[in-house]
Amino acid sequence: GLGAAAGPDLVVQGLTVAPVNSAAFVSGGQVQVGWTVYNSGTQAANTMWTDRVVVRNTATNALIGSYLVTYNDIASSPLAAGDSRTRQIILTLPEGNLGAGNISIQVITDVSNAVIEPGSVGETNNSAIVTLQSQLTTYPDLTVSNLMIEPAGAWSPGMSVTVHWRTNNTGDGSINTAWTD
Repeated sequence: GLGAAAGPDLVVQGLTVAPVNSAAFVSGGQVQVGWTVYNSGTQAANTMWTDRVVVRNTATNALIGSYLVTYNDIASSPLAAGDSRTRQIILTLPEGNLGAGNISIQVITDVSNAVIEPGSVGETNNSAIVTLQSQLTTYPDLTVSNLMIEPAGAWSPGMSVTVHWRTNNTGDGSINTAWTD
């Protein structure tokens, strides 16, 4: 048609995000990101390119992850017009508040513009974004109580003193590793 330029046109489609080994998204948890790059152009994409997956905490706009996925099979197998390639990556959300709340995951195909995409649409359709709600995972919170020293006072140099205390977990998560007081 009029105004349509010959060439490849890479489009991110079908962006999916799912928790790994969990029923929900949680801070410190793994996330599987999957997407398809479709060539809606009129010619094959035969230049190697790289996609970028950008992860942000939208409350703070903090960048919490940036991952590159390279299409190094393009030289031997160009992406023909009308064909697509599916990619996925497993990433880990940060522990604590940074990995909780509204998290956006954006996939940008051909992030360095290695593939020339002519026409009025060209580079304008190279990304997709989803937002998910990540819960703060449960964490232990160790506190000390019932601190006692024997004898209670009147210490002198070289004297033996015994210290007793109780360690409590007042958090909402279990302790699964050893620690030292």
